[in-house]
Parts: sequence; structure tokens; C-alpha cells
Amino acid sequence: MKKWLLTLGLLVVCCVQASQTLVEDNFTAEAPEVWKFVGLFRPFTAIEYTSNGVVLKRNDAQKPIPGRLFDTAYQFHSVVKDLPKGADYYDLSVKIGTNKESFIPRGHGDGYHNRIVWYDGEGKKVMDTPYRPSFRFSLEQPGWSSFRGDIPKGAVSAEVQFGFDTPDFQPGESAILAGVKFVVGTKAEIIAKPSLGGMDHTPTRLSPSPTADGAAPVRIHVANAAGVDWEASTITLDDKPIDAGLSRDGEIFTYTPQTPFEAGIHHFKFTLKDIGGNIDNFGCVLYVGSIKTPNTMTIREDGMPMLNGKPFFMLGIACLVKQGRNEMSYDKAFEEAAAAGMNFARHWSSYNMEWDDANDYIKAALKHNMYISMAPTRVKNDTDVNRIAQGVLNQIGIDRVLAWDIGDDTKSWITPEALLAKHSAIHSIDNSRLTTQADGMGGLGLGPEPSAKSGYTDYVKASDTFQPEIYPIGNCEPGQETEEITAMAVPKVIKDIRQIHHDWEVNGASPRPIWPLIQYFHYKKENRRWNRMPTREELRAMSYLAVIHGSHGVFWYRYAGYPNTDNARRGYSDEQWKTLSGISLEFRALYDMYCTLPVPQTQKVAVLSGPEKDAMGFDSVNTLLKRHDGKAYLIVCNSAYKDVKARFTVPGAKSAKEYYEKRELNVADGAFEDAFGPFGVHVYVIE
Repeated sequence: MKKWLLTLGLLVVCCVQASQTLVEDNFTAEAPEVWKFVGLFRPFTAIEYTSNGVVLKRNDAQKPIPGRLFDTAYQFHSVVKDLPKGADYYDLSVKIGTNKESFIPRGHGDGYHNRIVWYDGEGKKVMDTPYRPSFRFSLEQPGWSSFRGDIPKGAVSAEVQFGFDTPDFQPGESAILAGVKFVVGTKAEIIAKPSLGGMDHTPTRLSPSPTADGAAPVRIHVANAAGVDWEASTITLDDKPIDAGLSRDGEIFTYTPQTPFEAGIHHFKFTLKDIGGNIDNFGCVLYVGSIKTPNTMTIREDGMPMLNGKPFFMLGIACLVKQGRNEMSYDKAFEEAAAAGMNFARHWSSYNMEWDDANDYIKAALKHNMYISMAPTRVKNDTDVNRIAQGVLNQIGIDRVLAWDIGDDTKSWITPEALLAKHSAIHSIDNSRLTTQADGMGGLGLGPEPSAKSGYTDYVKASDTFQPEIYPIGNCEPGQETEEITAMAVPKVIKDIRQIHHDWEVNGASPRPIWPLIQYFHYKKENRRWNRMPTREELRAMSYLAVIHGSHGVFWYRYAGYPNTDNARRGYSDEQWKTLSGISLEFRALYDMYCTLPVPQTQKVAVLSGPEKDAMGFDSVNTLLKRHDGKAYLIVCNSAYKDVKARFTVPGAKSAKEYYEKRELNVADGAFEDAFGPFGVHVYVIE
């Protein structure tokens, strides 16, 4: 390492003003001047200030209510601090440790989150900035996690929040909060200084890949390079130390090959130690050679996926496997799905060419003109960058693959940094297909407002598409479902899809395909969750609500591989398949209309009778206006569990017909009225 350190360029430091520390505490004693609020979920939670920091633990003097979990939760809110004039960047560091083996902190509703809250001059919230502290350090030696970023425009003050509602502490488990430091100033000033430690140093290749030029220099950006102990760090190429040709200018490394790269995959490995003593391994991939794939996927400006330049509106089924109703035949499974108007399928597992029957699966998809997603490797949620890159190369020529599966229940298994590295490695080999991940949004709480942090927030930029797992039906004890529980289930689709758009905005991300996994399954009858199938009305409403609020198709989901359940290996009953295929065929009948670009939403809605809001507080009458082939289409869904009558005004409307029911509506002055049952759906053709 020291051989090339002499060639490193000097960092340019441009200090405009001295940074200011707004919040600082080592938590050895209560500090009321720093914290305006310290919230504990009583009676199960306790804290203890020690000489090392504040210990967060169970209140073992209390006993849980019979049948209830021992629920612990913590939150600290700092006082609101004014930002100095000219500050445009921040550095937040948190020092923590725990003796709990598995720890991914999550909030609940609008509380118990790790975030910075920014306010404008009137005290109104401008934006929440979530951060994800690492709980990998021990109680005896807590470690720092540092986070940096831009201060949002319009912010004049800020507060720091720390907390988590889950996971709960078991007997003997605890955590320690040993320090927090929140600094603001100019970007040039802050990034020139080391962090307290624990920052993300993920390398990002800036040079093109795949590339045919094996002699071209390779440029790599290393995030937060000022916080790296370079004397104790190493960089290798294809598992060999780099002795020459490497230079650094700030955060940009340039490697000039002494001899041209051979064709194939090349791996840069960074073993980096930060000044806090944390050691992490990072990798990035370069592919030298020519890659030709059967199809090309791109993303339109509104997030719609494009297949070979044409919109691809997802009508998908997961999990499409050999089952009783298809006579254990992939050919019959794909034949049935294609007849239902579907165009995409996903196997239930990390399905790839290493499985014995993968070729039969792929041949059946090709025969019935359906597309699929595949995993790069056989290991589910694999994070080995080298193995992933080779797996993509091995499967590069499969005609039916439009997306690489890179995460399932992502946040439970893969960190955002690891998923981003996986996503980047795949695109180093294959930039003609999309990457996709599936995960639940997490506990977003009640009410229509977006949450500060969801299960997707930290992962937004780590995949091209997202499959939110939307499984709200039957989430209660069997026989205990109330009207309120039923009424709140369907609107969860609105909550989740809107949250995804919010997460894009928070992360400064461009729109990308949303392929919602809509529940059409139940689980064990004795299980607390999913104790019944969605009704036709619920399934239809969830499907249409997803599209109305911004998804790019629908992906219907059913568990397929679990033994000893009603879902296992049997597939849908004839009546269930009739319901599902009927809804899919509705979308297929207007496929080209759903593929069109968004248009101004000039329609107006007035509720004439029934609730104006659904059980979660969203407008009960949800609409989407589309225009295609000289006609207007108004897609409408009632998200309330009650009858609703509404008036719709569409500028220029002279006639209106309900497309599926073939009903003519009376139109006067561009307006017409119609009635909706609970979770009712109508699609109008307007001329």
C-alpha cells in the first residue's frame, strides 16, 4: 500500500467558514439543554445513565400482559437548533453498541425513528432525512456511525432524532448510546475532514463497463475518502496487490493498467479501515469484452419500463411453479397464465440456471411469449460480488429474462450498501436488463401522511425496480376480524405506493418501475396473519388502486412452497383462478391505454353520498385520467368499505360509458354521476 501512497494527489481544502456543532452529548448524565424529549414505551422500557453512556434496556421489574409481547421502545429528540448562514452540508455521528445478536432498528408510525428533521422559517417541516446507525459494535466498545449529506433547500433549523421500536430486547439484552455529534457547515469544509468513523466508503466505478478498451484507465470514486486510514488499508486487483499504476486525487482513484486487461471479469477489492477502527471490504467490477443480450430494458421518464423501446406494463404472476392444477407442468402453467393475459412470471425461489429444471421453465416462458426474472446465483440474497458477476455472465443470453432478482425481503438480509454493490456489479456486466428487489414497506402507521422512513427508504437507489409486498388482508386472529380491520386493509395499497414516491423524493431519485406484489393467498388457519383469501372486490380494488396511484402494472402473489398449508403445491382453486384471470384480462383489454404517458389530471370529483375519506384517511374516490387513441379514460376506485356516489367532471366530455359493464352515463356540462359499492371499481371511456 505504501508504495503507491507517495503518488497520491493532495486533497484540496476550501474553507468558507468554520463549521458549527449544533448537538453534542456523551450521554453520561441527563442533558435537558440538549434533549427536548426522551420517550420510553412504558412500562417495559428503562434507561440508565452510566460513565460510558446511556444504557437502553428492559424494565424487568414489569411483567407483560398475558398473551402480549414484552415491548420495548426508545426515542430521543434534540432541541431545534438554528442553522448558521451559508451552511449547506451536515455531518451526523452516533456512537452505539449492543449485546443483541441481530439488530436492524425500526420505528413505528411517526415515532421512534433515526432521522434529521429540517424546518423552514415558519417552523414547518421541510423534509426528514433518515439515517441508519450500525448496531454491530459491542456494549463494552461502542463504535461510531457517521452520515453526511446536503442540507435541504429552505431549511433554517433542524433537530436530531434517535430511536427504535423494534427489535424488542429479550432478557439480558441491551444497547448503549454513547455519543452524538451533529455538525453543519459548507460541503467543501466538512468533506475535507475525517468523520468520527463508520461511514460508507463504497467504491463506485466511474469508467464504462462493459468496455472493449482493455487499455483505458479505470476511474473509481471512493466515498468519504477523508475518513479512511490509508496506511492500514489495501486495494487489490483480481486478488493481487496493485504495485503500480494507481493514483488518488481526493475521492477519485485512477488505475492505469501496465498491460491491457484481458477479456473477461476483473475485480477491484478495497479493504478499508476508517479512523474509528472499523474495517470493511468493498468491491467493484469491470468487464472487458462485448456483451449482446436478446432484449433491452430502459426506463421512461415517468418510471414506465420499456422493452426494446416499447412500454412494458406488468401483468405478472408470482409464484408460477409446478402445481396440482397445472399437472406439475411448466408448459401448462405458462399456457394458463398467458391465456389470462399475463406477460411476466417469477418463480418462488432464487431460480436460476443451476436448478435442474430451469431450462424447462425458460422454454415454457419462450413458448408462451412470457417474460421472467432470474437470480444471478443460486444462493438467495447472495452478496458475493464476484459470484454474482459470474452468474450474470453465465446467464446473459437467456431470451426471456427482463430483470435480475437481487433481493427478497431485502432489509432482513442485505444492507443497502451490499445491495447497491450487487446492483452495480450486475450492471457492470449487463446494462440492458433491470435489477429488482421485493420487500415489505414496514410499519408505516395510520393516516395518509408518509412516514419519515420505510423499509424501502435506504434501498431506493440500489435497484432499478421495486416490488412492494402488499399483503394486508386477514391480518388478525382468525374469527376476530372487525369491520374496522376490513376497512383499513385495502387502503394500505395507497399508503405503500405513495410512500414509494415519497422515498424517491427524499433520496433525490428518479421515478422507476413499481411492480406491486398484491396479495392473493392465505396462510395457516391457526396463524395470526393472512387467515383468509382476499375477496374478488378486495383483490380487484387493490390491483386498480396500485395503478391509479402510480404503479406500472400489477404482480399478483401467492405463496407456493410452504408445506402443511392450504397454499402448498396445489395452486389456485378453479374459482380462485377464475377471479384472478378475470381481473388480469380486464387490464389486458386496455393494455395500450395503460402504457401511455401521464397527462394532466384535470378531472374533478365531488362525493354526493357516502364517506369522503376511507378508513385510513385517503380520499375515498380515487381517480386516474388517461388519454389514448383520441379518447379519455377515467379509472375510478372506491377505497372505502361503504357505498359511495360521486360526480365526475372531465373537461370536454360529451359522452361516457362504463367500459366493462357497457353502461351509458348521462353527461351534462362535462359531468356525470355514478354509484360504487364497497371497494367498487369503474373504468369509463369518455369522448
